[in-house]
Amino acid sequence: MIVAVCTVYIAATLNPTILSDGFDPALVTLYACAWLGIFGSLIVLWIAWQFGRKRMGAQWARIHHILIAASSVILAWFFLNWHIAGTTLNY
Repeated sequence: MIVAVCTVYIAATLNPTILSDGFDPALVTLYACAWLGIFGSLIVLWIAWQFGRKRMGAQWARIHHILIAASSVILAWFFLNWHIAGTTLNY
């Protein structure tokens, strides 16, 4: 996702005319993937919480799930903070 955002940014910097109405399907796809990542992070948090609460797996497995959940929350924050998971098509 980050590579896709960087690619769009570089392409838009080199040629700003690509940000016309013809580019809207690509932005809608980017928005949809970002929202999917945000909702997915909620599922990952729930799974990590279940692993910790029910003491499933070994200690390192629980730590592993907690770290994956933390990274998914950070990625969701990135999407929301930089308006990648937007609700409008304003450039």
